[in-house]
Amino acid sequence: MKILFKIIILVVVLHVSVFASIFPSEEFSLGLIGPTIHYNFGGEKKHWSFGLELSYWEFPEKGWPVSVDLGIEFERGKLRIYKEFQALVPIPSTGAFTGVSVGPVIEKAQNNGLTIGFQFSGWLALFGGIDLRYRRIGHNGILSPGIFLKGPIPYSIMRKISRYPPVRF
Repeated sequence: MKILFKIIILVVVLHVSVFASIFPSEEFSLGLIGPTIHYNFGGEKKHWSFGLELSYWEFPEKGWPVSVDLGIEFERGKLRIYKEFQALVPIPSTGAFTGVSVGPVIEKAQNNGLTIGFQFSGWLALFGGIDLRYRRIGHNGILSPGIFLKGPIPYSIMRKISRYPPVRF
């Protein structure tokens, strides 16, 4: 467990330093793909979930960054596919972020067929932090606080000002 914790800290430090250096002051878009891990300590019971998320972010010169993402999440006995619309709100003078997301989710549980629902999340931080998620699948709604960590890898950065060529990874 200690080695896993050290790896997680290393990933967070590397991603924060990389992303701090690539965010220019002008309008741009950013594509990210990477693993996610959640630990929810509310709702039905305490549990871990793991997944993969693909997102596309627009960072306007003025206003809040917005995103659309697509993810797959694995939890014991359940598989979920979700799509969310997100907004990111920088907290002035702190370097921290908060955000919200909402979107449809499809769940396949071992003892059930496919069930459609939606989820709404609010979070504090960007690639790791705390979140509060409300998920309604079928007739069951669960409000669940938790912690999360994401390991996003940029797959494209496109500056909107024509004097800068696109940067591809």
